[in-house]
Amino acid sequence: MINTDFDKGKVSIIIPTYNRAQFIKETIMSALDQTYKNIEVIVVDDGSTDSTKVLVNEIKDKRVKYFYFQHTGLQSAARNMGMKLSNGEYISFLDSDDLLTPDAIETLLFHLNMDKDFGLVYGKVKPFGNLQNKNIINTLKTIKH
Repeated sequence: MINTDFDKGKVSIIIPTYNRAQFIKETIMSALDQTYKNIEVIVVDDGSTDSTKVLVNEIKDKRVKYFYFQHTGLQSAARNMGMKLSNGEYISFLDSDDLLTPDAIETLLFHLNMDKDFGLVYGKVKPFGNLQNKNIINTLKTIKH
């Protein structure tokens, strides 16, 4: 765990999804299991026709908010809607077939707050398990503004 003296603002973890029932619960749980606890998880469903909605609604955590919209086919539309629905001071995007390491949000915030010139931090991903399209955040990049 990182020693943090930085702002404890809320982080909105936005998960756009479409027909990802096989991954969605594990993805959401990786967001909820963060060492940094001041989070909300916003799942924006772009018209899934599988059991995504049922599986998300099985998660009984008040930090999870689920929104269903007619299918647009545009992942950017779901991301933008998630931003409009968010209440956090910080935004983190998480694809619905990816996972966060338990300290991902804490680490990103720590680095973001190390230098007030940083306007954005992001992590890289690496494949894990037997599924090539599943990724986990494991390294960090910073961008000054």
